[in-house]
Amino acid sequence: MKGLREFIDWLREALQGTPEPRLVPIPVRVRDRR
Repeated sequence: MKGLREFIDWLREALQGTPEPRLVPIPVRVRDRR
């Protein structure tokens, strides 16, 4: 679970300059449900 948080943090930084931040909370919600 700790690795997942680091991955999300990295993804957010990688998508910081991307105009589509809705691609981040989608996979996070699906993984959190599992």
